[in-house]
Amino acid sequence: MSRAFRILILYGSQTGNARTIAERLALHACRLFRLRNYPADCPASLVYVSSADEYQPLHELAHEPGPVIFICSTTGRGDPPDNMAAFWRKIMNVRLPEGCTFPTSLRFVVLGMGDSSYEHYNHVGKKLYRRLVHLGASPLPVSLALADKTQDIGLGLADESAPEGVMACMQWFIPSLWNTINSHYATSVQPLGTLSFPITWDDLENPEFLASLQPRFIVKCVKKPDTGLDAVNSVNGTQFDNDNYLSERIEALLQHDSSLFKEPPMPAVASNFVVVSNERLTPEDYFQDTRLIRLEMEWRTMSDINK
Repeated sequence: MSRAFRILILYGSQTGNARTIAERLALHACRLFRLRNYPADCPASLVYVSSADEYQPLHELAHEPGPVIFICSTTGRGDPPDNMAAFWRKIMNVRLPEGCTFPTSLRFVVLGMGDSSYEHYNHVGKKLYRRLVHLGASPLPVSLALADKTQDIGLGLADESAPEGVMACMQWFIPSLWNTINSHYATSVQPLGTLSFPITWDDLENPEFLASLQPRFIVKCVKKPDTGLDAVNSVNGTQFDNDNYLSERIEALLQHDSSLFKEPPMPAVASNFVVVSNERLTPEDYFQDTRLIRLEMEWRTMSDINK
């Protein structure tokens, strides 16, 4: 039985950057495309995103009818992130037959996240790309940055040390990825019409488009009560326990997003904070909005948190 078409996004992330980008791509896909003959409000049928280690068994990759997008960083001395280590060992197994482990119909791209100031710059992304090709898979014809003939097709190498940071790579790689998927898989997906193809980086960064993306978190502002009771608030005249309320909201979000994001949006030990200040550090005319946000814990002491 053949697998239904989907866009598969697998990430290897040590500090969370690669995961964040993978999840942003998933949100992009859900606003750009829909499966033909599927309802437009069914994102789970279109996109699957998870850490590389959660995708198993490895041989299932051979049966993926849609594109596979790898987002991976490099740690230590050219090592894969912890949530990609098991996948890495399996795909690097010397017993896998070269040229026929995966069919040529398996199309993929690799976006490596690295820093050229380190010796093993983007080692994992480069090696994964070569390994997939050796095992028989075919890179998607994502266009090259600035017509760089030395860059492998379907391979993006984001560099934190570049003048514009990782954006220098992503601003050409990501629009090219969506344009390629739109043309290459026209029989399986169709545009939703939120943006006109071919799309550009400016289209993806347009405030209206960003506002249309499915929210990753829900932030609710609450006021500290005047009753003197700890961790209690009043909304519409009804008092409730803050911790229980937030737990219920998180659970509801997990049920809504569980098919799209395979890991919880926050750790179980997450606490409530008050935003003390929110200050922009970069100039108003600078392309990147970097902020210093100061948080203050309320209603609990650190000894309470550590219990």
